Amino acid sequence: LNKAPLFSPIVDDYYAGMFVTLPLYTEMLKGVKGPEDVHAMFTEYYKGERFIHVLPFGAEEESNGFIPANVKAGFDDLEIFVTGNEERILVTSRFDNLGKGASGAAVQCMNIHMGIDEVTGLKISE
Repeated sequence: LNKAPLFSPIVDDYYAGMFVTLPLYTEMLKGVKGPEDVHAMFTEYYKGERFIHVLPFGAEEESNGFIPANVKAGFDDLEIFVTGNEERILVTSRFDNLGKGASGAAVQCMNIHMGIDEVTGLKISE
């Protein structure tokens, strides 16, 4: 291998909840020096978004580096964590696969199509 693989273990014990991860090498990203740069980009891009929340940099430390996916069970929004170091970065999104990932997304789209507040009938963390 030219590069060591990015290892991202995911342990699950939940009915509802999901992670989607995106591993990145900083040397392949123009102008990125570390995870703080990627975090700042996501924070700016999703600023004011009601359904997507970029958690503060280092938020995973509150649970000793373990990010449980099932805490989003029953919610229709999504959280983004950015972790890593100067060489490797992991962008992780956490959401309820039954909410934001399926039925909740359908309700949000229906609300938008009908011209009503897109949060109507949905549960999001504020």
